[in-house]
Amino acid sequence: IYGDGTDVSLVAPEIAPNGRDVFIGWERNGSIVTTDTTISMTMYEDIEVTAVYGPPHTFDLTVHSENPDKHVVVLISTPDINGNTDGDTSFIRTYNPAEETTLTAPQFADNGNKFEEWRRNGVAISTNLSINVAMLSDIEMTAVYGDDTDDRWLIVRSINPDNGVPIEIDLPDQRALTDGETDFSRLYVDGDTVTVTAPPAADGNEFKQWFLDGTPLSTNQTITVYMFQNHEIVAEYGPAVGPDDLSLYVDSRNPRSDVPIAVSLIDNNGLQNGDTVFVRTYTHGDTTTLTAPIQGGTNNTFFTHWERDGAHYSNDRTVDVTMLTDVHMTAVYGDAPPPVTLTVNAQKDDGTVISTIIGVAPADLNGETVGTTEFQREYNYGTTATLDAPEEVDGETFLHWERAGTPLTTNRTVDIELLSDVTMTAIYGPDPNPEEVILTVRSEGPDGSLSTVITVTPDKFGAAGGTTTFERHYDSGTEVMLTAPESVSGNLLFDHWNLNGSQYTQPGSNTLTVPLEMLSNNTITAVYIDDKDHGGVL
Repeated sequence: IYGDGTDVSLVAPEIAPNGRDVFIGWERNGSIVTTDTTISMTMYEDIEVTAVYGPPHTFDLTVHSENPDKHVVVLISTPDINGNTDGDTSFIRTYNPAEETTLTAPQFADNGNKFEEWRRNGVAISTNLSINVAMLSDIEMTAVYGDDTDDRWLIVRSINPDNGVPIEIDLPDQRALTDGETDFSRLYVDGDTVTVTAPPAADGNEFKQWFLDGTPLSTNQTITVYMFQNHEIVAEYGPAVGPDDLSLYVDSRNPRSDVPIAVSLIDNNGLQNGDTVFVRTYTHGDTTTLTAPIQGGTNNTFFTHWERDGAHYSNDRTVDVTMLTDVHMTAVYGDAPPPVTLTVNAQKDDGTVISTIIGVAPADLNGETVGTTEFQREYNYGTTATLDAPEEVDGETFLHWERAGTPLTTNRTVDIELLSDVTMTAIYGPDPNPEEVILTVRSEGPDGSLSTVITVTPDKFGAAGGTTTFERHYDSGTEVMLTAPESVSGNLLFDHWNLNGSQYTQPGSNTLTVPLEMLSNNTITAVYIDDKDHGGVL
């Protein structure tokens, strides 16, 4: 009970006493008046308010960046309900109500712009790099960068060895720092000129060359760097650079390093696979294949594409690189795309749609596996699905799998890495490599074998009729026509055909021409009898 005009504030707990339900809002006169846990009112009359709770639900944390609007790596302290943490703007993380997480933006974006502020739902709330967020509703956080700073970062790294190389720096940075051991960074003012010197050898390897932002710069140990933008320089150690050597510089983004890349061609120094960042040396015209893993590392990012010399190159994890110049390849990672759809069809080689059962593994997101064409299965991005087609359908033989209309493999079992929606079609038709079967043609009379000319469909070698006994060779499934003469040796008349020792046509039917489907080796015999055995009526 309060006096007239008293100001009152109520604060509801975020979680109900049952430990399960979450606060939804304050209800007054049957309507939700606020979703804040705190409600204030002035007591001019009797008032009834109700704290409303309900089952848990989730809220989305959307993280953007501005200037630039992408490729800013933001650290997330608390894994979301899917186990995801850090991301490359823009990205979304999903949390249970009242969960808290801390976002940390880098001081500088890749374009050299400096962090200015965090905005929450469009409103500036902090100039600190790190900010705590409580998930009581859907939230949009934006890391805002500005280009009016004079600060320029110089990142100094090494390869072979990857760290611990002492580098001399002639100009103290804004923090009075000069020399350092890789990896390290120095902060300069726009326009500063910095001289950097690498030692002649490190960890038993000789100095090879300097890279500036992924591009070979100089084989001199001492270089000059002009700080009109942020720069990354890398001192490479190993065998000396030959006059015809070309450098393949391989790095990654989100994460920036430690991504294992498979390299098909051993380079001029005997090196092959590597973890980003690394360099391989090749001769002009060499072609090598790079394969990036589907996941980039511990930050739960997934492969999105390759960049070549800073430009989009391919969405495939495996790419071929021909060394006609120095090349800078970057494996780019980001949040996992939404689920992808696998569509499975079957048809004859003339385009006629057929229905058949196709094996599928593993089970998709709905628990489904084997299906009857046409059907679809839905998988998480990056899943490898295995399809198994039957050997024959409706008398037609499996020929090959097609992917998006392009022949892929003649194997009935095929693995498909699902990085996008995919349509797979099993193609059926006549057996391209049928089994060879042999037809033996004979003729016989009352006293045994006869020499008789029998007409036969030409075989696979062009041989047609012959004089018994003879053989002809056919592809399995070929239909053959045979014709015997009505009489032989003057007084012998055709009576019937035998096939593999059994009657094939009715005796006395005078069926001189017969068809025969060659599904296996066969022996067919034209049987003749004495003219008087036919009898007759006078």
